[in-house]
Amino acid sequence: MGLVSTLSKVALGIVIAKGVSHVQRNGMPKLSGPGSLLDSLGQNSKADHAGRAPHSNSLGGLLSKVGGAGLGGTALGGLLGGPQSPPAPTPPPGPASKGPVFNQAIVGHVLPEPQSETLAAALLLKAMVQAAMADGVLDDKERDKLMQHMGDATDEEIEFVSRLMDQPVDVAGLAADVPDGMEEQVYLVSALAIDLDSRAEAQYLHDLAAALGLNESMVNDIHRQANIPPLYA
Repeated sequence: MGLVSTLSKVALGIVIAKGVSHVQRNGMPKLSGPGSLLDSLGQNSKADHAGRAPHSNSLGGLLSKVGGAGLGGTALGGLLGGPQSPPAPTPPPGPASKGPVFNQAIVGHVLPEPQSETLAAALLLKAMVQAAMADGVLDDKERDKLMQHMGDATDEEIEFVSRLMDQPVDVAGLAADVPDGMEEQVYLVSALAIDLDSRAEAQYLHDLAAALGLNESMVNDIHRQANIPPLYA
C-alpha cells in the first residue's frame, strides 16, 4: 500500500470515527498529484523557520519514538510496500523554493531513497493521529472504526498506526520532528482530523501552528483552501 493510500485510509477512518463534519460536508481534499493541496503547500514553505523552537532537519529519530524498530526494522516494515534498504544519509538542503526531499515524497514522486518516503509517511500519519486525539478522547469504539478503514493494509501497517494511537499527545514533540519545509503539510493533515467543536481542539491547532512557525494568516489560508472553518476571527 502506497504512501498516499495509507494516509487516505487513515484519514477516512478518523473522519468516520470522530465525525469530522467539515470533511463529511465538503469531502476530503485532493492529497496527491499535481495541483493537490499537499503539492501546493510543499512548493515553497512560508513558515518562520528561524523563529521555530529547536527542531530536527531529519526524521531519523521518529522511528524509535513510535516503535518503528519492531515493524520490520529501519523501514517500518515496508510501510510503502517497497523494498527495504539501509537508512539513506540526509541530503543537503536545496533551494528554499523547491523544499526538502520529504515534500517530493508527500506528493507521491518516486525517490531514490525509500527511507525518506517512509519517514515522511510516518510523520504525516503521526500528525493526523495525534490531532484525532487532541480532544483527549479516542475510545475503543472510535479506534475500532478507524482501524476498520485500513482496508488492504498489511499487519505491519496496522500495528504501526495502532502504536501511534498509544503515544501521548505532544505538540512540542511533534513539531520538533518536523523538518523545515514540511510545516504546512503537517498542519494541513492535522486540521483535517479535527472538527473544531471544542476548545481543546482549537487550542491544539493554535499550539501546533505556533510551534511550526505559522502565523494566523497562514493558518486561515490553509483552512480556506481545505474548506475548513477558520481558526482565527
